[in-house]
Amino acid sequence: MNTQQVAQKLIYMLVDKDQPIDNEQLKNRMGGRACAEYLLQQARGSSLRRVHLLQIFDLLFINKWSIDDFIQLKVPGTFTARLTGHLQLKMVSSPPLIKRKVVQPPRKYNNAVSKQIEDICTDIHLKGGKITNLKVVKQIGISDNTLRKWGMLHTIEDCKKAVKQREHKEMEVEWERRINLFLEEEAGDIHTNDIYEYIGVKPAVIRKIAPNLIALIQEIRSDIRATQRFF
Repeated sequence: MNTQQVAQKLIYMLVDKDQPIDNEQLKNRMGGRACAEYLLQQARGSSLRRVHLLQIFDLLFINKWSIDDFIQLKVPGTFTARLTGHLQLKMVSSPPLIKRKVVQPPRKYNNAVSKQIEDICTDIHLKGGKITNLKVVKQIGISDNTLRKWGMLHTIEDCKKAVKQREHKEMEVEWERRINLFLEEEAGDIHTNDIYEYIGVKPAVIRKIAPNLIALIQEIRSDIRATQRFF
């Protein structure tokens, strides 16, 4: 699944299928996000701008779409034609481009290679795999030493960070759900250790991933103490 296909799937899940597909409709569906224009251009194959993993995960999370649903989704050909048809007509009526051989300077940073790296990372993650340098360089056919010389290894690291942020956010949501469930089931004198034991996660781990939940648990304990003193 390349970047253009990912963008087309996201747009198909977002927009009203009976309305014209334009930047304003897509922007409204995405809550006014600035990346709407780039997503539309990417779906039409008219831009080298990349759709970052974090943006994909945010849209899936906000709209409560599962990764499995996203992978299995098939975009109808008629919808794809609506996105790209006008561009194809323009290309047919335009005169053929004259290819000229241009001497390029020593290769350092390449947008096409960076885009390919992101596509590979997205595909690995959506299939449930772990993103590693070895997997990426094996698929792209360029050694990590060469990517390092070009200053492009950071693209792989950015993808890893995006995945980790997504996973941490999901953990935080699940832990908060367990905290609320514990408060519904338990009553009386509740200690913080009781909450951590119910969640099944050590405080040090929560503090590292979701420190705001530590503050929430302490606040719950303080409220319980205040209530007990009052009565």
